[in-house]
Amino acid sequence: MAKSKGCGCFPVLLLLGAAGYGGYYLYEQYQDNVATAEIEEQNKANDLQQAKEQAQRADEELTVARKAEADARTALDAATQAEAEAKKEAETARAELESAKKEIEQYKAEIAELKQELSKKSAEEPSTATPQETTIADNAPPADENKPNDNTLNNLIQNLQGKEYPSDVEKLYQRRLLEILPRIAAGESVNTIIENANGTTALHNACGLGELDIVIWLVQNGADTSIKTEGGASVANCIGNDPDGSIRAVIMSIEAEQEGSDALALEELAGIIERIDAMKVTSSNKLYRTRLLMLLPLILDGADVNLTLTETKGNTALHYACGLGDVELVTWLLENGADPNKLTDKGMSPYKCAGGKKVKEIQALLKNYGANP
Repeated sequence: MAKSKGCGCFPVLLLLGAAGYGGYYLYEQYQDNVATAEIEEQNKANDLQQAKEQAQRADEELTVARKAEADARTALDAATQAEAEAKKEAETARAELESAKKEIEQYKAEIAELKQELSKKSAEEPSTATPQETTIADNAPPADENKPNDNTLNNLIQNLQGKEYPSDVEKLYQRRLLEILPRIAAGESVNTIIENANGTTALHNACGLGELDIVIWLVQNGADTSIKTEGGASVANCIGNDPDGSIRAVIMSIEAEQEGSDALALEELAGIIERIDAMKVTSSNKLYRTRLLMLLPLILDGADVNLTLTETKGNTALHYACGLGDVELVTWLLENGADPNKLTDKGMSPYKCAGGKKVKEIQALLKNYGANP
């Protein structure tokens, strides 16, 4: 029996099988590659989104920075303008101060001329007092030996007694003056408020009556031109019979002198504030410096020199100035009405608050102004 020959298709099948497996492997690899590519694409998209967000934040920060820069420029411009205005105001204040000084000198010259005229008038005109008038003046209370020009005041009283005035208002002024002037001659204050006279002093009534000689005597002996009546009228408001303006010139000269003095005091305080502001801050002076820079500008603007704030707990500028040991400031405050005995909320006086290297000098200064140790 003849042997059958083997089938020749088996190798082909093997080849096809191998090819099919290889194709499947390639397909799987392809799928993996696609998935990897998608992941990479997603990562790139995420990176791009993050980059966009970072760019947006950077733009926002740049916008904020530009706004801050613009605000800073605006603030700088405002500060520059404020500085220019402050310099201009300072120059104006200096000019006004110089003008006030010139006016004061002019008024002083006018007063000197008025004094000379009064002296000539007193020397040339004999007393017109009647025996009755002389008796009234002689019966006035004895004058204080230390009172200046007392004989002149008695002469003025005698002359006033002998005059007759046409109007009821002038007669009222005359009666008030004849009531108060003898008391002033006896040593009572020249600024005494006359009883039942609407809060007026001798100076108010002398101005209303138009008695130049009495006005001059009163201002020479300390009459206060700043006192106002119960109705708020100033001495200048009360000037009556003054045809040549002599009385007004006297009153204005005194007021201008006072205003000039006040202006000089404020200029001095402004300098003290600048010095304290420029002071080197230390642990020992920080509180005093801070509080003084709160209070002093307010006083410079017209606040009471004994001003206290909630933060200061009853301490005034004088308490802090004493604590700081600033003799110049303590002196200025006392000269301008600071109360040397005012107590804080804890009962501390300026005397007890004195500190620094000049404690004894400050305490002695306070005593000179009536401080209780």
